[in-house]
Amino acid sequence: MSITRRALTLIGLTAAVLIGGSIPASATFSEAVPISTRIGTATITPPTQVEAKNVCTTTVDPVTQATTTTTQLKVEWWQSTSPRTTGYRVTVHPAGSATYTLAVTGPTDEVLLSASVAGQNPRISVTTLTGTAWTAQSPLIGIAQC
Repeated sequence: MSITRRALTLIGLTAAVLIGGSIPASATFSEAVPISTRIGTATITPPTQVEAKNVCTTTVDPVTQATTTTTQLKVEWWQSTSPRTTGYRVTVHPAGSATYTLAVTGPTDEVLLSASVAGQNPRISVTTLTGTAWTAQSPLIGIAQC
């Protein structure tokens, strides 16, 4: 191949690269494909079979014959079936008064409290807790006496 031919080939290729590189690419998509997206929501189930009862223990002093009665509140429930349950909150709902939290537990099915329950006709609920703001509260139940 001659020098002239090589030079012309080199000049032609260089021009093609320069001109081809400056022209913007053009591509269009004409097919629309429908996409179905499904977002599931979590359902948090409350504890079931909630029971609250006072457990009274009376002891008699053998010397003085004095009796002492202590009362504890035992709250039991069947655990929530929700997979992300982290614990439970036991709440007191007194008639005509503000509700208040009595205990917060881990993933258990009962709590024994020495705290007394204030208010008239108090009712108890147990709420399923998760690692998020999602919770589920059991129905209100009364407290069985000794």
